[in-house]
Amino acid sequence: MPNNTDDHSDDEDLITKSQVKREAEALKQLGREIYELPKKKRDKLPLSNTLITAFEEADRISNLNAMRRHFQYVGKILRETDVDAIKRAIEALEISPISHQRNDARLEDLIEQLLTTGSKANEKLIQEHSQLNRQQLNQLIRNASHSEKTIEENKAPGPHKALPASPARKKLKRYLKENLGEF
Repeated sequence: MPNNTDDHSDDEDLITKSQVKREAEALKQLGREIYELPKKKRDKLPLSNTLITAFEEADRISNLNAMRRHFQYVGKILRETDVDAIKRAIEALEISPISHQRNDARLEDLIEQLLTTGSKANEKLIQEHSQLNRQQLNQLIRNASHSEKTIEENKAPGPHKALPASPARKKLKRYLKENLGEF
């Protein structure tokens, strides 16, 4: 009596032609996505020299059929590279602006807290982050606070419009961003 379990496990290991075609098409699509990224973002990806050269060559191709064939070549190159590392790098590039906005919002909240609550907030901040220079931080807070009060006093009555950040507030923000890093 033949053993059917061995035949079944061999079937699971076989990859169909359709599966191979789907994987090749996915790699071509990934190649197009990478190519369509702005050059500055593409330069941040872990691409091999062969891929970089292939993308530079794609810049020179104007015929659509030639471009289609070229991306088949790019897909072939991608089969031999670490695609997962490239995908992770692309995801990190896409997430980066979102995290930057969050950090910026947290920094603005911190600045608002420093300007409204005064010395209690900056003492707590200095205790949490010993790399901050107490004297410089206090001076920046005083300048920003004074500048904000001056802007408020000189504001014309009427509809409340968002005022641009004062230069002193921008200096405080820059100082905190440089010294706190990822906040």
